[in-house]
Amino acid sequence: MTDPQSITVSLEWAKKLQKAGWKFPAYMYFQPPGHTWEEKIPAPTAEEIFRRLPQDVIFHHELGDMEKRLFIRRFGKAEWIVFYCSADNVDIDMCYLSFSDISLANACAAMYVCLSDSKLLP
Repeated sequence: MTDPQSITVSLEWAKKLQKAGWKFPAYMYFQPPGHTWEEKIPAPTAEEIFRRLPQDVIFHHELGDMEKRLFIRRFGKAEWIVFYCSADNVDIDMCYLSFSDISLANACAAMYVCLSDSKLLP
């Protein structure tokens, strides 16, 4: 059985998500020492974050707008990659934006934070 900590973001990424505007309920929460329960930090799972990522994003580029689709892949036994790529050419070397981590939740969190910072979230 998978323990909850292995499917949720780390405390570091939970703080970054919160700073990026994550306001959604989560499966788990962190309560840092010295903080009250009201000051808890959501620790969402990979699925909770993935469901909040847009399936398609239009990236504005000086050569024109580019529509890219969201994908997830696993490399070997230890690393996950979350990326946006052309739907008709899913080549990781040709992806437009990607984040990888040994934790799928952290890779999804990195993508969420980047899209939030770039004002690309719906």
